This record gives sequence, C-alpha cells and structure tokens, in this order.
Amino acid sequence: MFNSNLVLHARLTPREEDILTWIARGKTRAEIAVILTLSEDSVKTYTERARRKLNAVNTTQAATIALTLGLIAPYKDTSWMDQPSYSYSY
Repeated sequence: MFNSNLVLHARLTPREEDILTWIARGKTRAEIAVILTLSEDSVKTYTERARRKLNAVNTTQAATIALTLGLIAPYKDTSWMDQPSYSYSY
C-alpha cells in the first residue's frame, strides 16, 4: 500500500498523464511511442518522472496510484477508439 499523503499534491504534466493512461490500458513502451509519436526513450523518461512524482516503486504502481487518486481515467473518454490513426484493435 502506498502512502497517499506523499502524493496528494503530485502534479503530473499532460504528457505524463497520457503515458500513464496508456500504461493503465496495457500498452507497452514501444506501443505508446508509436501512439504518441515519441521515441521509446522519451516514453521512458516521462514514465520515470511520473513514477518519482507519485513515489511509486514501479510503473504498474505509478499507474495504479494515478488511477486511485483520479489523476487519470483510462476509459472515461473512448473517442480515441474511433480515430483512424490508431492501428490497434480493441
């Protein structure tokens, strides 16, 4: 269990939120890089920044904390599913 007092005031950037949202959706670093047109190294950097801000020990925990605190909501907006630029089937 994480200590929510340590992360209550965490401020994620929009890009960090995007990355954690895709992680929560089960995407890999490589898939996220393609979706967001970033390098895998950039995805890793954003992930690590978010992980540290949330005081998480790993990426999965960071996504879980972000979900728990309402910082991300991976299935709230499903309009991304209708966009032709995504080549992934859901």
